[in-house]
Amino acid sequence: MTPPLRSAALLLVRLSFFALIVLVALASCEFFLRVSGAPLARDIVREWACGTHISGFKLFCENHRLVFISPDRRFINPTPNLKMTFSTGSIPIQGCSHGFRKNGLNDEGPVFGIVIGDSFTINDRLDDTEGWVSLLSRLSGRRFMNFGMAGAGTLYHRRMAELLIPILRPRFVIVQLSDNDLDDDRRDRTDPRFTPDKGDTAPDGNDDPETLQRFQEENLERIYRLARDHHARMGIVAMNESVAPPSRIDRWRAQGVPVYVCNGKDWGHKGWDIQFKTDKHLNFLGNEYVARGVYRSFLNEAPLPEKFYGEETPDSDAPWIRKLVSSKESIRSFRRAPDKLRSLRRNSLLYYSFRRWILGHRGG
Repeated sequence: MTPPLRSAALLLVRLSFFALIVLVALASCEFFLRVSGAPLARDIVREWACGTHISGFKLFCENHRLVFISPDRRFINPTPNLKMTFSTGSIPIQGCSHGFRKNGLNDEGPVFGIVIGDSFTINDRLDDTEGWVSLLSRLSGRRFMNFGMAGAGTLYHRRMAELLIPILRPRFVIVQLSDNDLDDDRRDRTDPRFTPDKGDTAPDGNDDPETLQRFQEENLERIYRLARDHHARMGIVAMNESVAPPSRIDRWRAQGVPVYVCNGKDWGHKGWDIQFKTDKHLNFLGNEYVARGVYRSFLNEAPLPEKFYGEETPDSDAPWIRKLVSSKESIRSFRRAPDKLRSLRRNSLLYYSFRRWILGHRGG
């Protein structure tokens, strides 16, 4: 063999050996993420499940001009280091079939309360039984239905209340607020899909914080009057102290509206152990504190009824409900790639971690 050929063969062997080392290292990292019980690895799995699979459980109902959770869907996490199920039930609303997050237990029976909120309510990084709405249902023995939606603001809360309260006639309506509601309302007020009424649309240059805060107060006041007119009680859960200053709390409580403000300091925690390592949302421990705080603040004065057991009856999707597809969805689909490569990319925790925390892409 001539020296040039010998050098080329040696280079090829070295490159093959290097590629093998890289593949073994990547496979080892993927294996570690799937089997490790470390909190960081498990939280990465939760983010992957939420961003890759559960985030697609959304429907836009053109009839009601609202985004809903898809009805009758179920996701079971496939990795051995995390048991997590995300399942939704269905409820007929004016000819449509809309979804809600199941509690994992007692999902059939008389509805005592509804909870309307954002990602802190839907808790799409937790098992059906681990969110604070599910834990509240267990603590109280009453059925609370979870109508949370990630990225929802007070306009969404009001629209949901206007649709659900007359139909379900709950005895308790809980509205969960977050510090990003201002940005969510700014977005939704100018979105023609969600604002069929002219009064909901902010004129140009009229979306300053003070105007949006008044808009939020109007939405909450509308929910309060609607609940009162249907003989229901309203409560507010503030996930941040910034959305519930003392002046707001005093005004709400003067109207007979109980308020619970989540504060990790009062729980004796600094935040790192009640939040996910990869995200600022509350983990199971944080949700347990919220459930116990809400129960003590809202419900502890009343006797507990018997618990309810059962399963939801599936309903089919209505034809006027379509999938809510973003402009990035077609890019993420990457149709030019073979099916096996698409499946590997979609199900790889390591690839998702690279995109999510190094490239900064939110989706899976």
